[in-house]
Amino acid sequence: MQKLNFYNGTSHHITFYRADSANFTAGRYRDELVLTNPMIQPSFILHQAIALNDNASETGSSDEYGVRLNLPRAINVDMLPDYKQYDCIIVSQRYSEGIFRSGHQFLPDYSDRLFIIDQKVRSQDGELLGCCSFRKVFGFQSLDYYISAFANGQKPSLAAARLCYDYFNHQVMNGYTDFRDKTFQLGNWIRSEETRRATPQQFVFNV
Repeated sequence: MQKLNFYNGTSHHITFYRADSANFTAGRYRDELVLTNPMIQPSFILHQAIALNDNASETGSSDEYGVRLNLPRAINVDMLPDYKQYDCIIVSQRYSEGIFRSGHQFLPDYSDRLFIIDQKVRSQDGELLGCCSFRKVFGFQSLDYYISAFANGQKPSLAAARLCYDYFNHQVMNGYTDFRDKTFQLGNWIRSEETRRATPQQFVFNV
């Protein structure tokens, strides 16, 4: 199986479980699962690296008509300098919200790699153990985007490219033939990249 390169930009370690119906059951909330078999071990742990932060500063306020009114806070969001090394940059919910609030336009190639923790995993006693999925902060790019990036020797996020391929391949299988040729091209590029990356080690993590 191909490897994915992860960067943990949150402020804590992330323990990841591969969920299945035999050992996990639905939790109380939609975004969580309960581990019913305590013998199951996590698939991997993403150790905390330098956290990516959003810094807020006050921009001004005044008393108007007897009411204290504040202007929106200015948001400055950190950007990982060597982001092209990573397929998935895991960020906090606050960081992802800070991007939207800041209105700052990051490079599409950077935004395409941002993920947050999605479904949490808890023990039967309610203890938070980790997570079993990551959710993309932004939607994936176009088929042309990934085809062009691979063709030009760039390094798009393999995870994002695969999400794009799976989505359009599903469309093709359901009769939407307009995407067939480009989906086929992207599939070939992805398989080529997976072969190139194939090593005994499945994942590469930040250190």
